Amino acid sequence: MVAAARLRRVQERAKACNTYVDKFREVLENVAVHPQNRNNPLLAAREEAKILYFVVGADKGLAGAYNSNVLREAVTRISATGYAKLVVSGRKAQEYFVRRGYTVDKAFIGISDKPFIDDAVRISHYLTAAYASGEVNQVYVIYTHFYSPMNHHPMMQMMMPLDLPGVVLGDENLEADASPYIIEPSPKEVLDLIWPRYMETLVYFTLLQSGASDPPGCDYPGNIRNCRRRRSAPVIIEEGHVVNRGKVVQVIGPVVDVEFNRDELPTIYNALQIEGDNRGVKVGLIAEVMQHLGNNIVRCVAMSSTDGLTRGMDAIDTGAPVKVPVGNATLGRVFNVLGETVAPAPRPVAAADMWPIPRPAPKLEDQATSTEILETGIKVVDLIAPYSRGGKIGLFGGAGVGKTVIIMELIRNIATEHGGVSVFGGVGERTREGNDLWMEMKESGVIEKTALVYGQMNEPPGARMRVGLSALTMAEYFRDVQGQDVLLFIDNIFRFIQAGSEVSALLGRMPSAVGYQPTLGTDVGALQERITSTQKGSITYVQAVYVPADDLTDPAPAATFAHLDATTVLSRQIAELGIYPAVDPLDSTSRIMDPNIIGLEHYETARAVQEVLQRYKELQDIIAILGMEELSEDDKLIVARARKIQRFFSQPFFVAEQFTGMSGKYVPIKETIRGFKEIVAGKHDALPEAAFFMVGTIEEAVAKAQTLKGE
Repeated sequence: MVAAARLRRVQERAKACNTYVDKFREVLENVAVHPQNRNNPLLAAREEAKILYFVVGADKGLAGAYNSNVLREAVTRISATGYAKLVVSGRKAQEYFVRRGYTVDKAFIGISDKPFIDDAVRISHYLTAAYASGEVNQVYVIYTHFYSPMNHHPMMQMMMPLDLPGVVLGDENLEADASPYIIEPSPKEVLDLIWPRYMETLVYFTLLQSGASDPPGCDYPGNIRNCRRRRSAPVIIEEGHVVNRGKVVQVIGPVVDVEFNRDELPTIYNALQIEGDNRGVKVGLIAEVMQHLGNNIVRCVAMSSTDGLTRGMDAIDTGAPVKVPVGNATLGRVFNVLGETVAPAPRPVAAADMWPIPRPAPKLEDQATSTEILETGIKVVDLIAPYSRGGKIGLFGGAGVGKTVIIMELIRNIATEHGGVSVFGGVGERTREGNDLWMEMKESGVIEKTALVYGQMNEPPGARMRVGLSALTMAEYFRDVQGQDVLLFIDNIFRFIQAGSEVSALLGRMPSAVGYQPTLGTDVGALQERITSTQKGSITYVQAVYVPADDLTDPAPAATFAHLDATTVLSRQIAELGIYPAVDPLDSTSRIMDPNIIGLEHYETARAVQEVLQRYKELQDIIAILGMEELSEDDKLIVARARKIQRFFSQPFFVAEQFTGMSGKYVPIKETIRGFKEIVAGKHDALPEAAFFMVGTIEEAVAKAQTLKGE
């Protein structure tokens, strides 16, 4: 019933359109016979026959005579006369000619089911351009003409030059007042205006005629035809390649809705290339498919600014997700989320492989664990919360407490002291920091072993949400293909979550706790579970995590805790004391803090240091109220040692030399353990607290004490 009702409507539209075609022809006949149009190129026949055939067929199914008769008629005509260009409408027509060895120059697919006037306009413009350029000098349309539901036959009609039977074009003997029309402004101008409209109407007429001849239920056996409420964008065959082309129908900031043919919807995470022209300004961007909304529409998130994007622009399905270059060609360069080179100069990368950024996590049986300590050269980290090679480390802290500085120092120390390949992902952070890191790495000479991927604060949320995956994909190649131990740094993972929250709201999802996306755990897990060590190689992952309002119970930082092997918590109270790095030794943890892994001496020294600091923390309230004089001698000694330990945790960084004026210090883990062990044991009780501030090894503290004593 649905198919029959749809068919009746198409047949009624075909009959109604017939009236317009007849009226257009009547007007054209009266204009064409005027002497001024005697030499009009639209009317004059040309000597050499270079013929373009436009064949109207169906898109799907068992359309019987509707397809076979008209296609056989077309083959007969083409075989007899030859052809310069072949244009078809309908997938069945395109497949029919290709199977028989014909070259289809252009195919319009997805419009035969329910043709619209703008489909006819598009086809008409293509045919007209081919005729006007001289590529062809005759254009014929072959279609199925509808007479009645039981009577429809193939028909061929000349479209260009205008075929007006019985009319003597440009008759000089015709009297000026013989026409029933008053032609204004001039016959030639009127012909130039009416002719394009006539061609569009004629194409529309042939599409409707063929559609009216389509028998009910011919899509697929047993299927009821789907009546589309919206117009579908056609799939176009250009130069033998299928181009799945859609149309932008809505732009909401970084979110773009695109309409495709109902059977050619791009899959989730596919990249769409959107191109267009806005008042002479070329617009081009990549968008990622996030949702299928229904009615042949997909919702996408743009990877760059949507400025200048308008409805109606073309969107081409690339057939694959966003891909980035991988391999040694990426080292020493800065990339954006799409894998395009930003520095040292925007130029293509001669990469052997391009990997898609959405990738599955390694299988459980392929994963490997490691208990080897990764020496960082930072005393407080190596002693209290040591990092494991191939583990995941989180740097937690509020704004301005030094997360990025520690990451930059880690990059410098590990790259300089250990070698290997590093990948840095800048997610939603300051552009200035990205430039500082780039310059610092060039000066230190480690840039040739590092790849940097940036999606900064000014980027749309789509780029900030995906740049971490782009960096991770590059690191995965070094791990899986080259079998290397890779260092992956991401600053800041909170901006990744924040971008996901923005995208989630734009996609219409209901927000969850504190306004975060309901898929928070899934989004974080999709990134974190891919970062692991395998039998082939390892990824040691260090991420900075911004803590909103210094609240570690916020859902964003809390979602990352379960994935980490070590947590380094930065404290604003310690930063206020001027002690940098401002790591809180009582809140920071590590899963390898075990005597069987790190050794008994290391374990006992770390726990002794924490005991002293914890006791000092308990005494601070008493000190604040009553003063130091009210403490026992043992407590006074604990306070003195705790303050020395706090200051000995400070350390000059290489990456901060230009700000502190002090040369950076790399302290081996054995020296770190020895120094703190001597302080806890009371060996240096006689030294002033200031001697322990901003030094490397314990020998430097002793030497500084001698200098202070001499002053």
